[in-house]
Amino acid sequence: MFRKLFGETETQQLNYLKPRIILVIVFVAVLLVGVVTHFMGIEPFSRTCMNISSLLYAVSAIVFGWHFLKSMFGFASLGALFSGNIVFGVVIMVVYFLLSAVLCLITLVLGIGRFIYLLVKKANQGLED
Repeated sequence: MFRKLFGETETQQLNYLKPRIILVIVFVAVLLVGVVTHFMGIEPFSRTCMNISSLLYAVSAIVFGWHFLKSMFGFASLGALFSGNIVFGVVIMVVYFLLSAVLCLITLVLGIGRFIYLLVKKANQGLED
């Protein structure tokens, strides 16, 4: 399953996950800053951080979820959705985006777990050499 989602080899998986994990770290950091400033009573800055973190979550949902749907269901582009009927294509696209947002959480957790596993494995191999 990890090969289908993140790449064939462990090196490809690590290279694929590295920029996506950076996006997730930035998302979590901005979210935490927003929560802390909310409890400190700095409302305008808190709202701004929460809005930015929502935007980052949406981007990560598209980045993780779209690839998951593409690898599992085989749609390579948005144009493939609209090839038959435009109304049907729009409905499918909306469902696709909603599925992408929901499946992002699953893929995100799998990606973080796989990234940590690969880093630990790489560190252990470095210690054994």
